[in-house]
Amino acid sequence: MRKSVIALAAAALFGAVSIAAAADVTGTIKSIDASAATVTLDNGQTFALSAALKSQAANWKVGDKVKVTFEGTGAKMSATAVAPAS
Repeated sequence: MRKSVIALAAAALFGAVSIAAAADVTGTIKSIDASAATVTLDNGQTFALSAALKSQAANWKVGDKVKVTFEGTGAKMSATAVAPAS
């Protein structure tokens, strides 16, 4: 019984962490650095781009309003999706 309770608690903890791992932010693109594979929004947040997103960056321009889905915090934020903001 005790092992079941510990396993259930661990599963709940890891489930909560994975749900909280991704976040969204909406903003206007301030700059795109293709060589560094980053995009910076007007709020100052800079996001690293995956190879798939880096190839999509050619379709973005400074001034575009976007919704960025990302993981991480501070200087280690990685965009997992970038879409036009509605």
